[in-house]
Amino acid sequence: MKKIIFTLAFFLAALTSNSQTNETGIEISVSIFGDTIIKDLNGKVLKTISYDIFGQRIVTNGRGEVISVYKKDIFGNTVIENGQGGLVASCEKDIFGNTIIRDENRQVVRRYETDIFGNKVVKDGSGTRIASVEKDIFGNTIIRDENRQVVRRYETDIFGNKIVKDGSGTRIASAEKDIFGNTIIRDENRQVVRRYETDIFGNKIVKDGSGTRIASAEKDIFGNTVIKGKDGMRQFVFGKDIFGNTIVKNNLGEVLLRYETDIFGNLKVKDKNGRIIASIETDIFGHTIVKSSQAI
Repeated sequence: MKKIIFTLAFFLAALTSNSQTNETGIEISVSIFGDTIIKDLNGKVLKTISYDIFGQRIVTNGRGEVISVYKKDIFGNTVIENGQGGLVASCEKDIFGNTIIRDENRQVVRRYETDIFGNKVVKDGSGTRIASVEKDIFGNTIIRDENRQVVRRYETDIFGNKIVKDGSGTRIASAEKDIFGNTIIRDENRQVVRRYETDIFGNKIVKDGSGTRIASAEKDIFGNTVIKGKDGMRQFVFGKDIFGNTIVKNNLGEVLLRYETDIFGNLKVKDKNGRIIASIETDIFGHTIVKSSQAI
């Protein structure tokens, strides 16, 4: 899952970034003592996160100065202090298991409670209810404001369709399934605004309210994933080379990005010129290092 997330992030970053030549980014590593060290690409330490013998999390800046400390008090509450030991905030539990957030003056700023019916209630520092999330007898979710007025309802009808209603009970959107298993999004007037379909070949198709195809993800005869636009023309192609690396091409067949794995198992992302723009590597100590040479 992490690899998928990083891959998607690198893809979006590379497509949207400009052609700056200066390198910016960070390198995250773990020292032999277990400290997390954040550096820029010139090796300058920006921040270090470590734990002392009491289990307190200590954050220092590049000069080694403590800027925040996260610790537990004798009651098990989480306390955040600044570098001078002054209280910044705390997160506590009361005897009923409710969560209480306090500021630097130990004044309550927020309370997150559960009532006897299992509803989630949010209160401000004075104890005034400002919002709640409740379930009705049918299992539908109801959002209420500070006056206990309903502002949103999330319901499931007898057909399994998901319906969103405003405070007055007026339907404002819905997500439904047709007899073929396709997903249909409707607006407040029950007009179709989007359709997500799968054709007989397993291709994913997105249509607008009029039924016009606006995008699709298809497989070609080589097993590549082809992204097409409204005009049915190719926009991007995701394929594999003979080494199993992922290649992203545009509609002209030009390579935009390459996702490669080197002999050490490190993931490298290269641009159309073969220049490495990002990587996920593992050093000799088993630490994961994320590098980027693009402005993100």
